[in-house]
Amino acid sequence: MWVDAGPIAAVWDDPPGEYPFGGRASFEGTPFTMPGFGYYLTNAGLPGFITRDVGVVVLRERVPRSVVNEYGRLPAVGEVDALRVGMYVDLVGYGVQYQVTPRNDGGPYEAWRGERTRYFAQAQLLSGEFVISDKFLKTSANAAQGKGGTAFGDSGGPVLKVGTDTVLAITSFGSNVNCAGTGYYYRVDQADVLRFINGFVR
Repeated sequence: MWVDAGPIAAVWDDPPGEYPFGGRASFEGTPFTMPGFGYYLTNAGLPGFITRDVGVVVLRERVPRSVVNEYGRLPAVGEVDALRVGMYVDLVGYGVQYQVTPRNDGGPYEAWRGERTRYFAQAQLLSGEFVISDKFLKTSANAAQGKGGTAFGDSGGPVLKVGTDTVLAITSFGSNVNCAGTGYYYRVDQADVLRFINGFVR
């Protein structure tokens, strides 16, 4: 897991970097998925069903304060329920940034490109009244009027309460292979999710 803002050079780049291994600004660890995690993909390669999309990485060594001195805060149980439709959230991730054209080189995923660089964007919360709203937060995903969204490679990144370090949810999936329309984010403010995460906190 890297903590540098990027761009993060890979071992196959010239000059070579650290990715996908640990190094100066990246740290190796052991991943743990939340019990009950599961999903399946549709013929279009999009999630048809996904549950308990949460994970924790236990790092093998402490991250020095000189590298990271601030961390995200966990939300209160049910904090997302108090948010109003249309308010902004901050999205953070290292995912792809653009599509190449023509998109005929192997499929929709191969059309995406980008540096391994940490970006952030603001998105607006959409209606909280949908079938899986007790588990997921839904936001706009179109890059317009100063807003943005998430894309492939951003999964697992935080959704922050605007202007704060409170992690409301984590990036889960989008509604289409163009990473436009709406994005879905697994809510961290669920009691069982907080119990799972706090089980690793020392």
